[in-house]
Amino acid sequence: MNIPQLYAQNGNVAGFWVQHRTWRNHCAQVQTVGGCRAGPLPRSHSVSIVMHLFDVRSGRSIEPGDFGAEESDRNYTRIADPPWCRRRS
Repeated sequence: MNIPQLYAQNGNVAGFWVQHRTWRNHCAQVQTVGGCRAGPLPRSHSVSIVMHLFDVRSGRSIEPGDFGAEESDRNYTRIADPPWCRRRS
């Protein structure tokens, strides 16, 4: 699935965790989709996606480098919250 589809599947709320099929030991928490943390996405041809990337084993934050999420990329899957993450209130 792509990130906008996962956002909609999550009740139009960001903050969920994903992995990409090409990532070996990385996961990401989706922060915003189309500039939204919650609510319907804006009707636009291009939707920006902001994610924080982590080492899935340790929770260490990873610098994005060349990492970029494209809205049309259908190789993402939603995952359970990693055990090392702390929910923000």
